[in-house]
Amino acid sequence: MSAFESWILAYLVNSLWQVPLVFLAAWVAARLVRPAGPHMEHRVWGTALLLQTALPACSLSLGELWRGLLRV
Repeated sequence: MSAFESWILAYLVNSLWQVPLVFLAAWVAARLVRPAGPHMEHRVWGTALLLQTALPACSLSLGELWRGLLRV
């Protein structure tokens, strides 16, 4: 498997759990900011859409993070 195929597969697998989680958080946040008006609700949903697109592309390897912290 090439690096690009591996990245695409990781993106798709991450999006399976991250997109519903971000949607749920945005739904709760939108309900909380509803008294502030539709402009704030729109900001919440717009931010959620951006996060749902970009977040699955980010990878966090806890093992590498831990080794980096131990070296410092």
